[in-house]
Amino acid sequence: MNGDFGAPVLGLKQYPRGMSEELKANFRERIANGAKYYLKDFSFIPVDRIAASPGGVARAPIDFTYEVAYINRRVAARLRGEEVPPFKMEGWITAPEEFLDVAKMAIEFQAAVDDVLESLDKFPAEDLEKEIDIQTGKTTAKSMLNMVATHITYHDAQLNYIQSLYGDDEVHWD
Repeated sequence: MNGDFGAPVLGLKQYPRGMSEELKANFRERIANGAKYYLKDFSFIPVDRIAASPGGVARAPIDFTYEVAYINRRVAARLRGEEVPPFKMEGWITAPEEFLDVAKMAIEFQAAVDDVLESLDKFPAEDLEKEIDIQTGKTTAKSMLNMVATHITYHDAQLNYIQSLYGDDEVHWD
C-alpha cells in the first residue's frame, strides 16, 4: 500500500489546459463537502463507541478518523513543497492518546482538511499534473487531491455502516 496515497487513480478525468482553476475548484468543493458530511456523521457515533472495535476486529471510528487527518496533513505538506518523512505501513494507523477525545479529534480532522484546502488555494493550478516525487515513486497533485476527496468519502461510509450496527439508520446530513 502507498503510504502517501498519491498513486495515480485510473479513470480520473483529464482536464484540457486552461481548465486547471476549474479542477481546483472541483477538488475544493469535493473535499469541503465530504468533510462536512463526515463530521456530521462522526458526531452521531455514540461517544462510548467511538473507540470501540465493532465485532472485535473492525477498526474503531476514532482510529480511521485520525488516519484521514494524518494523511491529509501529509498531502497538505506535499502541496506546499515540504519534505514529508517516509511513512512505513506497519498495520493500520491508530489514534494516539491525545486524540482519543471526540472533540479534540473532530477539531484535528477539520484543521487537517483546512490545511489541505489552504495548501490547494495557494498551489499553482498549472502544476496540478506536474510530477511530485514520493517515497514509492512519482505522483501528481491532482492524484493526491483526488485521493483526499475519495478517502474522506470512503471512511464516511464506514461511519454510516457503524451507525447502523448500533441501530441508527437515519441520514444525518442537512
